[in-house]
Amino acid sequence: MKTFLKKLIPSHVKEQNLKFFRITQWAYTVGILAHSSAIVYFGTQGYPEMMWFNVLVSVPCFVTAWVINRRGYHNLAFAFGFFELFVHQMLGAYFLGAAAGWYFWLIYLAALSFFNPHWGNSVHFLLLACIIAGFLVMLFFFAQGVYPVKPWLTRATFINNALSCLVLLSLLINYYSRAAHKAEAGLRDAVEQLYEKNEEIETQQERIVQSIHYAKVIQNAVLPTDQVLTVNFPAHFILFQPTGIVSGDFYWFSDLGKQVVVVCADCTGHGVPGGFMSMLGISYLSELVNHQRVIAPAQILEGLRQKMKDVLKNDHQENQPKDGMDVSVCTFDKTLQMVQFAGANNGIFVVNNGQLVEHKPTKNPIGMYPKEIPFVQSDIGLEPNTRIYMYTDGYIDQFGGPQGKKFLKKRLKDALLKVQHLPMLAQKQALHQVFENWRGDSFQVDDCTLIGLNVS
Repeated sequence: MKTFLKKLIPSHVKEQNLKFFRITQWAYTVGILAHSSAIVYFGTQGYPEMMWFNVLVSVPCFVTAWVINRRGYHNLAFAFGFFELFVHQMLGAYFLGAAAGWYFWLIYLAALSFFNPHWGNSVHFLLLACIIAGFLVMLFFFAQGVYPVKPWLTRATFINNALSCLVLLSLLINYYSRAAHKAEAGLRDAVEQLYEKNEEIETQQERIVQSIHYAKVIQNAVLPTDQVLTVNFPAHFILFQPTGIVSGDFYWFSDLGKQVVVVCADCTGHGVPGGFMSMLGISYLSELVNHQRVIAPAQILEGLRQKMKDVLKNDHQENQPKDGMDVSVCTFDKTLQMVQFAGANNGIFVVNNGQLVEHKPTKNPIGMYPKEIPFVQSDIGLEPNTRIYMYTDGYIDQFGGPQGKKFLKKRLKDALLKVQHLPMLAQKQALHQVFENWRGDSFQVDDCTLIGLNVS
């Protein structure tokens, strides 16, 4: 039987409208039958106006509603049935008198006006206002009808209208009640499922965080200790401040006897993706410098670029991220008292006798890039108490200050000059405080690394 009834439902009726369609379609069918019976009743009782109203308006209205409801015009069909019932009761009271209980149908219509979920509140309350107005007109102006009606017939019509509306209101209340219970049960199930999913997510998040913390342990293990710097640069500092648990920034150094190689790098992204890139960078630097004995900064960058290209193998279409890293490399020669520098999008600052000189990098990153150019290397003579600062862009790109702007390179230069009277460790604390004061309540946008080396 259910299969047969389903076949009667047009395929274009949407799932969310299915229940509304079924109920209203049954209602329109009952309306056609009831008003067809009313034609006979009013005709035999001698009320031609009501008979012809049912012939010309009532039955055609419900037939039209039945047809257009099947074609998907649910709101229009509902409006046809609703307004026919309203006008029918008003005419019944006008011709036969309100004492026959026609106002019961207006009470039913008041509840029915909220049945259509597709009408907004403005429509619902407008219909309710019309029904209230009709109710008052019926009671005060249609108390006596045009036709004299026998008392027994008035009483019979009253009982019929009262019982019919009582049954229909009971069905309507039952529908609302069942729908509310079903919605409450559905909401309860949804909350339970949400609670279970939330527990699963929390468990997974805990595992992920534990894994990331372990990744931090591994990253810290491969990051060099500052023992190499302490031996060669007794006065130095490393300001290393990741945004997350693991960092996309990294530093690296190696003591080769006559030379010391110091690297400061910023990988694409931060957090876990940047952490993976930093592990690759450290591994490749160790291979190039410690095993292959490549010590010239430009050659280190070229070797690093080639290895990263081999790993990434990215054709660099416009919609693909440009994975890679920005790197500054300094090779200090202990015998010649000089430093060689080359940078891939990462420069350095050299401060001597209160003067700051910026050594700019080659405008090319390490990784895939549409237009590759050779890395340029420069030689920098070292005088006593020369201070060299290597950095990533996390410091200068930080938003903050009174107007929420970037810190920018100029402010970093000014900050470096202002702390030159301080020992290196005190400089670290002062520069960190400058960064935090600028950041304020803003979130940290990127990993931040700043290395200071005092060449004595």
